[in-house]
Amino acid sequence: MTKGQRRSVARQHRARRDAAGDAMSAQGASPALKAALAAERKQWLAEHPGRKFPGYTAEVMAWRRASYRKADRAMRRAWLKDHPGDPLPEHLCALDHPFRGQARWCAAAKRWLDAYDRRSALP
Repeated sequence: MTKGQRRSVARQHRARRDAAGDAMSAQGASPALKAALAAERKQWLAEHPGRKFPGYTAEVMAWRRASYRKADRAMRRAWLKDHPGDPLPEHLCALDHPFRGQARWCAAAKRWLDAYDRRSALP
């Protein structure tokens, strides 16, 4: 394939992607992702009345980062309010919900630690 043919294929791909919408909601996206992106567009439009959603440009990505930082600060304030004197965990990913199978994992970890303690207590 020549350089010109590669450019042509890339141009056709971009045209198909742009016709389907923006790059993040192109064909093949899961329904959950499409719903999340639609909710994000709706929120952006609510915060920017009278404007059309421009797609995922630098402006939208900056707004997205700012809203993530805002949510992160709110989560940190809530943690410190609910756990006075307890330092905030380094990784915040599991603060708002336990992961599936957490009880089973905790039980297995406790069994392993108990067995380790028994072995290490031997003379």
